[in-house]
Amino acid sequence: MAKKLKILDLTCCNELTKTPDFLEFGKLEKLILAGCEQLSTIDSSIGKLKLLNTLNIEGCACLEGLPEEIGSLEYLSEIIMPCFGKSFKLPETLGDLKSLTKFEIQFHPGIYRLPYSIGMLNLTRLVLSNCKNLYELPDSIGELELLVELDLKLSGISVLPDSIGRLRNLKHLLLFGCENLHELPGSIGELESLVELDLELSGISILPNSIGRLMNFLHLSFSKCKNLHELPDFIEEQESLVDLDLSYSGISDLPYSIGRLKDLKHLLLSECKNLHELPNSIGELKSLIKLDLKLSGVSILPDSIERLKNLKHLLLLECKNLNDLPNSIGKLESLVELDLSLSGISISLILLEG
Repeated sequence: MAKKLKILDLTCCNELTKTPDFLEFGKLEKLILAGCEQLSTIDSSIGKLKLLNTLNIEGCACLEGLPEEIGSLEYLSEIIMPCFGKSFKLPETLGDLKSLTKFEIQFHPGIYRLPYSIGMLNLTRLVLSNCKNLYELPDSIGELELLVELDLKLSGISVLPDSIGRLRNLKHLLLFGCENLHELPGSIGELESLVELDLELSGISILPNSIGRLMNFLHLSFSKCKNLHELPDFIEEQESLVDLDLSYSGISDLPYSIGRLKDLKHLLLSECKNLHELPNSIGELKSLIKLDLKLSGVSILPDSIERLKNLKHLLLLECKNLNDLPNSIGKLESLVELDLSLSGISISLILLEG
């Protein structure tokens, strides 16, 4: 029977501590060990499963790692990893899995390092989110020429290697909640395909000017970057930018050049307590639909705001320092939402006449 099996499902076999010898399972394509909570070892004979394409070890909290022999599985295209557990070893032979195009490890405190050989894979997606004890990536990460998404959200990453600049197909770099990460390497300016950079809740305090060379950004998020106090002038080069999220950040000033963002639709500045005014160039944002200044320190709006002909949402909730509105605000012909609740405005909406 074993010789003909294509699928072996041992889900929640809670007494299983080691997998069986797989020498007789030569036609096996899927091996499911999900929920085997006591499983600590996968037998080295797994290397004989030449047709295996899926390995599911989700929920195997006691598993100590993958065996070296796993590198022999040339058709293995999916490994469903455990989310929690003890110290977990990824062997150097992982790089031999040429059919593996995505690799995801989430919420695993036992991942301390990635094998250097990971750069040999044909990955398009690498997810290492919530790996709190993973502090750095190997230099070989730059060899992942096909990588489109690198997700390091809420990981322990404290530094990115310079080699990351060689990821010419990378479109999404997700660094949300990387509190240990305080700066980006200058080589990030080489990521010519990047359209999304998420630094929300990270420890970033300074941005390299090389980012100005990246011309394809659609979404930039620096939300909750408390250590970030100013945007460099490179922002003027991001003419394709649609969303700029600076909410809850330490931003105290916007560069005059922000007015060159002709495609910007959403400018989010809520809870920017250090921001007291906007540059006159804000009126050049012809595509702007939403300007969110909720709970910010803004005390005055420039007259140039009248030129925002497409602005639909102007949110000024709890802007305690804002005591007046410019008369020009009445010229915002597309405005459908004006939130002045709990703000410092003392004159009523008759200012909107005209």
